Amino acid sequence: MKKAIIFLTLTSLFLNCSDVEQYYLTNKNSNSEINNNKTDSNAVAKENFKKEWQSKFENTVAQLQKNQQLWKEKQILNYNFVIGKGAGGQYNAWMRLPVLIKVRNGEKFSIEKLEKGEDTLISRTDGFEDFDTIEKLFSFLRHELDQGRMLDIKYNKTLGYPESITIQGSYEIHGYVSIAITKFEKTKD
Repeated sequence: MKKAIIFLTLTSLFLNCSDVEQYYLTNKNSNSEINNNKTDSNAVAKENFKKEWQSKFENTVAQLQKNQQLWKEKQILNYNFVIGKGAGGQYNAWMRLPVLIKVRNGEKFSIEKLEKGEDTLISRTDGFEDFDTIEKLFSFLRHELDQGRMLDIKYNKTLGYPESITIQGSYEIHGYVSIAITKFEKTKD
């Protein structure tokens, strides 16, 4: 840019000012067009991303409702499941080693650590209150969707409960957390 200004200054000594001004204005307009094209393509890309995100959101909601209905139709009130939480490989308060949750008559009956040992941040039975039954898990997932978070969910084909879940922030936020149910069994009592 400095070289262009020096060039224009020297050129103005040999040419009349209107020619230099015309040259400068022509180049300035070209740069404005380039910047406008960048702005336009950024706006188009952002709009396309929002449309894609909205489509994925609507599909996720539909799949959640379909599988929640399948779960309700099975009328399973007594069951056990192993569930754990992760945070994209980061060590933080969200993370918990898998625990065994027992549900009786549709309510949490007990929650037990699977591994004996220290009561570290990740080896505890708290932190599962929002999804200590499959019904609560469905409600939790719907709440996360309503908050603008994108979910990637894999469901059990027979019973409809979520087996693995990845929750991302809104489309403007990076990072994710996960929930995994590794064992599920219906019980008679």
